[in-house]
Amino acid sequence: MRVPTITLFRMALTDLNDISEDHARLLKMSGTGVKLLKPSDSPGDAVAQLRLKRQQTDYNNTSKALTAGVERLRDAELGMSDANTILQRAKELAIEGANSAHSDADFDALTKEADQLINEMLSVGNRQVNGRYIFAGNKTGTKPFVATGSPPTSVAYNGDTGIQSVSPSTGVNIGTTLPGSTAFGTSTAGDAFAALISFRTALQNHDVNALSTTVSQALDSSADNVGSMVSKVGAASASLSRTVDTLSTTLVETAASLSKVEDADMVQTVVDLQNNQVRHQAALAAAAKVVQPTLFDQMA
Repeated sequence: MRVPTITLFRMALTDLNDISEDHARLLKMSGTGVKLLKPSDSPGDAVAQLRLKRQQTDYNNTSKALTAGVERLRDAELGMSDANTILQRAKELAIEGANSAHSDADFDALTKEADQLINEMLSVGNRQVNGRYIFAGNKTGTKPFVATGSPPTSVAYNGDTGIQSVSPSTGVNIGTTLPGSTAFGTSTAGDAFAALISFRTALQNHDVNALSTTVSQALDSSADNVGSMVSKVGAASASLSRTVDTLSTTLVETAASLSKVEDADMVQTVVDLQNNQVRHQAALAAAAKVVQPTLFDQMA
């Protein structure tokens, strides 16, 4: 059966249009490095792309939250370490002050250092990072510790007991802040400020008996509380840091999987462009044979 010339012409034109579309697609792939230009290019890959991008966003958000949590914990750990150093120094001075052979001048010097230690502890308790008080619980804009008197005779806690937390996995929450009432034991027998104030008062009164008994015991209790806070916060920080490292690895793997779905193989793309050019030349040659001059063309 003879195929009408118009049908052959349309077939040739359709073939040329398809080749031109492929050429445009391959050129865009070579320019952008992306093979999945629209969902219809590969519906299966498009679905995988959406899933992987959703996972990537979730992992990134979780990683940012956990990293911020690690930073808060490290800030708290540094503060607690400084508080522990202050209490250890106070204990050394208490032992030294318990020596009844000290002169008035010696006690005055020790009392001045005790005042300095109290002020240093207040500075630690009221430490700010990026404009927020790290030991104020959820009241990060409120100065948590306020002293009464000069030198201080008492210290009040104005923060709350709120704890910020993050969830590295479903159903698991890890606290990333440490309220000052817990950190410095202001509501317990381990009150660091009360211990330091009683320590300074004993030095001021040359009370060697108190320095060797009640004051020493109060400082030990406070140091134990602060030391346990250092260990607790350090362990939480290390745990979250490991989770962040694991997430970082997962993010790299997800990015690699996404790259396989999205990214073009540039070597193969260049080969496809060359093959497409050959197809184009062949299609043009075939079309030229279809559109032959007729008798009417010769007579025109």
